[in-house]
Amino acid sequence: MITALLITLLAQTFPTLKVQPDRVVMITAPRPRPVARVLVHFPLDSTVCRQVMDALLEFRSPAGSSTGRRLLLQIVPITTAWDSGEVSWTEPWTTPGGDYDATVARFLALPSPGERVQVDLTLFVRNCDRYHGILVKPPAFRGVGFGDAARYLTDALKNATLILTLRPGEASSDTLHRRRAQP
Repeated sequence: MITALLITLLAQTFPTLKVQPDRVVMITAPRPRPVARVLVHFPLDSTVCRQVMDALLEFRSPAGSSTGRRLLLQIVPITTAWDSGEVSWTEPWTTPGGDYDATVARFLALPSPGERVQVDLTLFVRNCDRYHGILVKPPAFRGVGFGDAARYLTDALKNATLILTLRPGEASSDTLHRRRAQP
């Protein structure tokens, strides 16, 4: 009986959605040497987000920086709503450089250029009614923002995919497409 139940559970397929970002913006701080962070937003409906079992951000590792050092990333959920046409280092944030929740940060060192990168963003996506995309920055010990590597990272994230695994039978790709079609 238990074996039959286990086989039935394993045989179920889990629906998967692949979502492209609708906004990827680099914000730059005016300093003697400019530093930048990257903002990414995915068009997600809270109905879909509640059905998410797993959410993986996938992209190709960018070229990096002219220094040749390995690029270290801290990925955090953005806590303030933003629009790509009206965003800067200081706007609409209460803290310059972006408002984010550092308590659920993801850290990673990028592999060699061109290699596939996957980051678990399940917690971020399940709370998409509270979070407004992701902010990518260096960890605090590496400074406030990226230097010349920011433009390469921005380009890589424009081609990123958010892969959502949903609970079977509870949501479909139609839910996401209906939301995109709404004005």
